[in-house]
Formats: sequence, C-alpha cells, structure tokens
Amino acid sequence: MTNFQILAVVIQLTVYLLAPALVLKLEKRSRFIQVISPVLVCYLAGIVMANQDFLPVSLPISMMVRNVTVALAIPLLLFSVDLIGWLRLSRVTVISFVLCVVSVMITSTIGHFIFADTFEESAKIAGMLVGVYTGGTPNMNAIGTALKIKPEMFIVLESVDMVMGATYLLFLFTLGPRLLAKILPPFQKAGNADVKEEEADGKAAVIWSHVGLSFLLTALIVAAAGGLSLLLPEGMQEAGAILLITTFAIAASMKKRVRALKGSQESGMYVLLIFCVAVGSAAKFDTLVHTSPAIFGYIGFVMLGAIALHVTLAAILRLDRDTVIITSTAGIYGPAFVGPVVSVLKNKEVLISGLASGLVGYSVGNYLGLALAWALG
Repeated sequence: MTNFQILAVVIQLTVYLLAPALVLKLEKRSRFIQVISPVLVCYLAGIVMANQDFLPVSLPISMMVRNVTVALAIPLLLFSVDLIGWLRLSRVTVISFVLCVVSVMITSTIGHFIFADTFEESAKIAGMLVGVYTGGTPNMNAIGTALKIKPEMFIVLESVDMVMGATYLLFLFTLGPRLLAKILPPFQKAGNADVKEEEADGKAAVIWSHVGLSFLLTALIVAAAGGLSLLLPEGMQEAGAILLITTFAIAASMKKRVRALKGSQESGMYVLLIFCVAVGSAAKFDTLVHTSPAIFGYIGFVMLGAIALHVTLAAILRLDRDTVIITSTAGIYGPAFVGPVVSVLKNKEVLISGLASGLVGYSVGNYLGLALAWALG
C-alpha cells in the first residue's frame, strides 16, 4: 500500500469511530436528528463518504468493520432483553408483534417464489429480509454473512432497504397515523405514562465499569461462539457462529445482573451506529442507478406486503392503532426508531412496549431468517 492509501484507510476508520459520537452530540441540540434518528443520519454520513471523490473508500475495510460490529452489537443489544418480562406486557402488544413477524414470514416466502427465477440467491434474500423486518439491519447482515451471500448483493439490499424504509418512515411521520385511525380503534390510555425520564427516553444512566463488563462479556461470548463454530462443517461455520452468539447472549440476558448492566444497550447502539456508517460508505449512487428494478419490487413486495397484512390482521382482531404502529416500527426498523415514532403519536404509554418489542425482534430475527432461508433453499 502507498502512503496515500494508508492515510485513506486511517481516515476511513477514524470517520467510522468518530461520526457516531458527533451525531449523538448533535442529537441533543438538533430536533431534526431527534426526529429522523441518529441511525439514519449515520447511514447518510456513510453515503456522503462513499460518494465523494477526494479520498477512496476501501470496500474490504467496510466489510470487515461491518462483520466485526455485527458480532459485537448482537450481545450488547441483547443483554438488556427481558423475554419473560416482554411476555407479561399487554396482551395486545405481544399479539401485534407476533402478527408483524408472521406477516413478514408470509410475504418473504411468497416473494421468494415470485422472484426465484430472477435472483439466483432468492432464498438467501428472503431470509435476510425476514431478519431486517423482524429485527433490524444487524440481523440482515448477520444472516447474509452466515449464508455467504455475494458482497455486491449486501450493498444492493442495504441501499434499496434504506430507500424503501425512508418511504415508510415518511408515511409514519405524516399521513400514516391519521389514515390508520380510520381502520384501527383508538388506544385506550391506562394513565400510567408517568415513567421515569430515563425509561421514557429508552435510556439508562451509563456506568463505565458496567460498560467494561459488557464488552468483556461480549468478547467472551464472541470468542466462545467463534471457537465452537470451528467444530461445525465448513459450510455451517458462519451461520453457527451467528446463532451461537445470539443464543449465548439471550442466555446471559436471563440473569438479572446482566440485564442490570448500565450502558450495555447504549454501547450496543454506538456499535450499531459505527455499523451504519460502514454500511452507508459502501452505497455508491451508481450502484442504485444500475440496480435491477426487480430488487425494488422484491423488497417493496415483502416490506409493504407485510405492513398491509399486519394492519389487516390487526383490524380483524380489533387491535388499537398506536400499538400496531409501534410494533410495526419495532419490527421494520428495530428499537432505534421507536422514540421518534412515539413522539409523532404523542403517546408515551407505548414507548416501553415498543422498545421491548424491538429488542425481542433482534433476538428472534437471526433464528427466523436463517430458518426460512434454509427451508426455501
């Protein structure tokens, strides 16, 4: 490598590490960032980085950072999951999120059979879409890594998902709540919106010793999963590692002391933001321009079809509007977008259930996505 190439790589890694910190700092002062969320801003920062001509962006470095951050983010985000507690939430919340998951599984399966002749890796795409629309982008990339999908398909799926996701988000921020109010009954307030401020924001006070313990436990989980995955057949090692990391993290979260670690979720979100910048930095505009329109059709069918089916089933069961919207947000985007959507709904009572559903989505997304990909493949 030349000195210039080394400098470019150093700058690239520095941007990955520091851009999320800058975005989080600006979030406290910027209503715009608060509304669209730091996740989307970090994606956009990465896209700007990818499409400038001053310094080259190394795709192998981007892929390496994405793979590392996926492995680290999964445990950090799952340590705060209380699966048993989630099942004790409002029955409507659990039913609505289950309907969301079932809807994505159905439309992904149908989408595979519609587009199987168009895309050689259609079954893998279906599995990745289940991951992203029940959990989030880390699930999609974890599943894609496990299934060894082609690197260029990674970039195309992430780029198109960002376009489609932004469209639905705009709908939720504008006409969505009013239109869905004509189909779904109103939320019945229980008058218990007086939660602690840190809970209302979905955040807890960070204790740095706890952050260190969270990373230490994460490193042990990743190392153990990586080591055990080497015992599996060669073609199953990546998938095995992802499933083992997920399983070990969920097992750890069953311990109350692990769930009580202050800062594990915030650390996971910071790692996720690094991941978002890395993902965006691989999304060149010419990739989208030359992308087959069929992939827009595939992703659009799965995402929009799942949303429509979820709302239809919810209407049949008379589930309320706010719970349906917030569980749909948790499934399609993960917990990061729950807060902004709650502010649009002006109903803090659904915040905790939305955050919990999003974290549960992170938990089940890898299992469901890989299971569907293997079943269809």
